This record gives sequence, structure tokens and C-alpha cells, in this order.
Amino acid sequence: MNRSNDFETIDSITLADRVCSVEGVEGLTLSGGEPFDQDVASMINFLDVVRQRINLNIMSYTGYCLAELRCDRERSRILPFIDILIDGPYVEREDHGELWRGSANQQVHFLSERGAALKKMFDGKFGRELEFEFRQGLQFSFTGVPPKGFKANLQRILSEKDIEINW
Repeated sequence: MNRSNDFETIDSITLADRVCSVEGVEGLTLSGGEPFDQDVASMINFLDVVRQRINLNIMSYTGYCLAELRCDRERSRILPFIDILIDGPYVEREDHGELWRGSANQQVHFLSERGAALKKMFDGKFGRELEFEFRQGLQFSFTGVPPKGFKANLQRILSEKDIEINW
């Protein structure tokens, strides 16, 4: 394991072990750092181990369109492991607060029966949860799709307190 900039590099099995050890997890969401640009063999290995051990619903965000992924010989190998795919780039001005979709240009694709069973959760629902992790000092990270203007508002509030954010 290598540590650099507070990030840890680990192999796919170790990551799967960590995910599977968390109690009460209902699903796994892949986002940020473009999941489909990761090493395909490692991603498949990770998802396969997770699915075999705890059988989670797996959702993925991607800046690619589903049609692009299906035409890509390598990346398309990941798709059978994904239950719900939200495709297309995030566009802040098109953020209407819809559950799962960051912006209106993105499409939600239910790629499996398991994913289709969750469709009722999606239709017409708004509001999103964010999870925050605070580290030493003023360092923090958040997971989820923030509401429109979140970053600008947070930046403004913290700058009033002479706290600078580096995104």
C-alpha cells in the first residue's frame, strides 16, 4: 500500500474485503474518478468479489453515454456487473435536484432485473443525501451529488470565516 496525498492505493481484493466488512450496506455506488477509466480487469475483479460475497446492488455514475460504453470492447465488460447506470456528464445549470441524477441531461438506465426492481424508488423523486467525512484539522470530503450551488455557497460561507477551500 502506498500513501500519497491522504489517498491509499490498494488492490481490488483488499478493497472488496473492506467494502464487504461494512455492516448494513445496501448498495455500492461507483463515482468520481470516472469508474470506466479504471483498470478494467481490476474493476471486474472487485465487483465480482463484492457481488459474490454480499450481493449488493451496484450503481455507477459515468461521464460516458451507455451507447459509447456498449461499443467499447474493454469498458463494456464492466456493464454486466452494474444494476443502475447514470450516464452523461454533470451539468450544474441543469441540476434540478432529482434523486440519483445530478443533472437533467443524465439518463438513468436499469441494466438488470435487480436494478429494474429499484425503479419505483427513482420515478419522480427529488432530494439527495450527502455524507461528510471530517479528517484532521479542517479537511473533509463528501460523497453524493450536492444540490445546485452547494460548492459556491459553502465557499462563500467559509471565506467569510477566512477559511479557504481547495477543490
